[in-house]
Amino acid sequence: MANTSVSYNGNRIIPAPFVSIQKEYNKTGDGQIVGSIYNVNLIGKLIFNMGSPSSSGFYTGTGYPANETSTDALANLTYKTESLRTLFSIPGKNLEIQGCNGTAPLKCYPIIKSINFSEGPWYQTVDYTVNLEANEMFGLHGREDGGEFFASGIYLKDANEEWSIEFNEQGESVNYPYTYKVSHNVNAVGARNYDGGGLASQGYESAKTWVTSKLGMDNTFLYATGGLNIPTFYTPYNYIRTENINELNGSYSIVENWIIASGVATEEFNISIKRSIEDPSVRVSIDGTINGLEVKNSDMKVVIPKINNAEIKLSGLLLGNPIHQIYNRAVKYSDVSLNYNPLSNSIGKNPMMGSITYNYEYDDRPYNMVSGALMESFNLQGTNPNDVFASIVIPGRTAGPVLQDMDTVTSPKFSVNIEILMPRYSGIPNSVANALAMKNSSPRSGVQEIIDNFRGSLIASYSIVFVDNDVENWNPRTGRYSRDVSWVYGSC
Repeated sequence: MANTSVSYNGNRIIPAPFVSIQKEYNKTGDGQIVGSIYNVNLIGKLIFNMGSPSSSGFYTGTGYPANETSTDALANLTYKTESLRTLFSIPGKNLEIQGCNGTAPLKCYPIIKSINFSEGPWYQTVDYTVNLEANEMFGLHGREDGGEFFASGIYLKDANEEWSIEFNEQGESVNYPYTYKVSHNVNAVGARNYDGGGLASQGYESAKTWVTSKLGMDNTFLYATGGLNIPTFYTPYNYIRTENINELNGSYSIVENWIIASGVATEEFNISIKRSIEDPSVRVSIDGTINGLEVKNSDMKVVIPKINNAEIKLSGLLLGNPIHQIYNRAVKYSDVSLNYNPLSNSIGKNPMMGSITYNYEYDDRPYNMVSGALMESFNLQGTNPNDVFASIVIPGRTAGPVLQDMDTVTSPKFSVNIEILMPRYSGIPNSVANALAMKNSSPRSGVQEIIDNFRGSLIASYSIVFVDNDVENWNPRTGRYSRDVSWVYGSC
């Protein structure tokens, strides 16, 4: 259509070019509209001695400029084309299209796609086409732009949002052998936007605004996909983001990742069973690794560190000590009746990585008889009666001493050696009370009960029982206690 007036950056183009405006919608793969763009084409004609631009520049007044007197058509047209190229070399200025009926002008702040001049002799006229692109258009009804789909100021060429869920082989326990990995990829390509003051926003800035509005876990997607049927008591942990910005391409993307789990940590453990000819006992070792899961808020700040949740997991495994979950696992998977007091145990922690390792070793030894004992050892020794005889040495007798039977035997002897390992005595400030407490902290009473039982068994069988030896040792700093008792016994 013909227009009364067309100007760019306040410079009028005379005669006014025809104007073509096409609005295109930017859509995602499923047809969702994410923005729009206006393609504006100016199709006009430059006359060598008339209009604007002229050989002296662009006309900015009202009405029409006077005709030029120069008859050098080629020189004038060359200058006019250069002036038009220079005018449209700066993007984002005000393009104003004023209708002939005096209504409100149509305005936009376009970027320059191309400017083309037609082939020909350039004798009196030159045809031209200017291709422009704008995000917004201001007219009689106000503003039209991509903001009709999104918040004002967001101009998108393309946008994409993708979720993915997969099994994670690192499980939490035997009953929950899997966790899940969730990935959320949000990316967009934005368009530069200009206003009357120049460049208002870069393309990647619009893309970033849209992308950041889509971030975070979508529970509706997580629990309602129907493919993996994740239970609703599973929650997200270990939230991390990967950000990519391409300023020249106007693109911005963030990839979010989570671990979805029912508890606060993942775990794996191994069990080994050892049998040996030299050692009649069966030894079972269980070692495991706990990896705590991290909790962050929406600002990516750590709320609960990994090591804290690893500690919670370990506390649960050790609940009910000494018959806790680690011991129950050792029994279940070894199929051996084990003593619940471990031969050894160790725990290692890596606070930076949020991991805890543990190792427990058990065997099938009998249970301890002394309350509170960590380890017990009993050694029983019996000395049977021996012949009593005289050995008489006779000088010069080459056959050796003369042996004479005394017609009697020695008394039998029974000995008990008990060794106990107790928890170390922590002590109190140095005092008489401390010395007494240190002495009384020994397991003597429990050991004495065992000694009395052995003595009682001798008394039940023999009429005469005498204590031949009784030695006791107690080291409260190491927790080691020993008692050696022997009896000589016989009958009347």
